[in-house]
Amino acid sequence: DANFSTTFSLDFHGRTWTTVYSAPKTALYTEFDTYYPRLMMAFGFLGSVLLYALLHTLTSSRRAALALAQEMTSELRESQTKLQLSHQKLRRLADHAYQIKEMERKRIAREIHDDLGQSLLALRIEAELLAGRTKGTHNHLNKRARSTLQQIDTTIRSVRQIINDLRP
Repeated sequence: DANFSTTFSLDFHGRTWTTVYSAPKTALYTEFDTYYPRLMMAFGFLGSVLLYALLHTLTSSRRAALALAQEMTSELRESQTKLQLSHQKLRRLADHAYQIKEMERKRIAREIHDDLGQSLLALRIEAELLAGRTKGTHNHLNKRARSTLQQIDTTIRSVRQIINDLRP
């Protein structure tokens, strides 16, 4: 038990020779050889722990990245939904503002037509009566009445054009 020994058979020119090799165990082992298995076991364990830590870190960071990506995706979808709702509200507001503007234009056109149109028509009737009464007797006054009638007609045409421009 204190020696390592081995025996080999050797065939040499037809004869079988037996060789025995023997060496004391203390000659083959050093003090390092007693620590070497424990050292390798410690390195193997440490390597396994480090490999496990690396894989665990990679896996957990991947999970964290996926969770973050899912959270960002849901936030993005929520933001898109809010943006679409905001666009719809903006469109409704713009339509409402347009309708209010058109209603106001109609009101202004109606007021111009009713108030100013009637006043101009009454003025025209008065100027035409004056022109008719002064036709043969007062030429200068008749001429002024006809000029006033032309100005009133021009003003009525302008008012009609403004009313048409105001209508949608």
